[in-house]
Amino acid sequence: MSTEITGDSLSPTLKKDLEESKSPSKKVMMTTVENMAEMYTFVRKSRSTQDTAKSTPTPVLKSKIEFKPESRPNSQTIVYDEKSQLGDGVFDKPSVIISTWNVNGLKGLISKGEIDDYIVQYDPDIICFNETRVNNQIEDKNEIRSLFPEPYYLFLNCCKAKTYYSGVAIATKYKPINVTHDMGVPELDQEGRVLTAEFQSFILVAVYTVNSGENLKRLDYRIKEWDPAFRKYVKGLKSKGKAVVICGDLNVSHHEIDLYDPNGNRNKTAGFTDRERESFSELLDAGFYDVYRKLHPAKIDYTHWTVRRKDARKLNKGWRLDYFLVSKEHIDEIEAIETRCDVMGSDHCPVELTIKVPAAQVSTEGDSKEGAADPEALD
Repeated sequence: MSTEITGDSLSPTLKKDLEESKSPSKKVMMTTVENMAEMYTFVRKSRSTQDTAKSTPTPVLKSKIEFKPESRPNSQTIVYDEKSQLGDGVFDKPSVIISTWNVNGLKGLISKGEIDDYIVQYDPDIICFNETRVNNQIEDKNEIRSLFPEPYYLFLNCCKAKTYYSGVAIATKYKPINVTHDMGVPELDQEGRVLTAEFQSFILVAVYTVNSGENLKRLDYRIKEWDPAFRKYVKGLKSKGKAVVICGDLNVSHHEIDLYDPNGNRNKTAGFTDRERESFSELLDAGFYDVYRKLHPAKIDYTHWTVRRKDARKLNKGWRLDYFLVSKEHIDEIEAIETRCDVMGSDHCPVELTIKVPAAQVSTEGDSKEGAADPEALD
């Protein structure tokens, strides 16, 4: 069941996209894709079972987390209540690892075990997901929450205009002080692209920037409407005086070093037009650093490889589309940033940021995991 919205609440460009998405052929194609995903998962599990006898010994993993899928609640028995997941926003460690990952469908990666595998290997404290493709219905949210690995609290912002489209999520071991959905601009918030969580030491913004699309059909919408609204939104967050961390698939390669074939893509392909790059520069000029490029000025590293070319990832012919930005006055709080190119499951890989937590804000009693929620903290 999909959520319907009135055309009056949409910008003209977004209204056109919504009408195109309602064609029967696209609905049939989506059903086919879903069925293929289920078949793939079944075959993968069957092969895994057949190969058990031949498998090598389980390696020693970094994390001490033990996942027990059989103990997770059934989606029909839980209530998706984000307010119960709010707390004091305090961490019990001197630094925190934040990950951002465009998963191109959150349920698929959970079902295939890719999320569990990643968490066990790298153990991030917070994971920001892009392109979750979770429907904006309570049943769908309940199902994702029931499937997601412990000990994370999961917050979702889903697309209201279409099904199986866009969406962002934040999974965190520590309860945030408050969570804000969207930017507060109804005509631009229909696709569920922004989710903000405030902690004691920083404000975290998970964002999935509009893709300019095939033949650049959404370029004007992005440059003239969405990008300016997002810049205004994050500039407003800086007024709180905390570090502002922005992460996600920003759908742009800022410099020529950030993609494999700049000459072949410039002003032809979404993500490497001069207008998109200039707009990204304006975002940085609003008071932010591109953390990866700040710490690694000349390093070539990609986070996305097109599925249209089967050997793109093997040959490392990719794009750097996934970023961490941090307010300039807090750049010294960043300890490291890593691109996890070895992590599979999507056409993007995770990027991880390690940020310091001021000593005065480190709890020794684990308050942030069990702190009382402010009843007015969730928008």
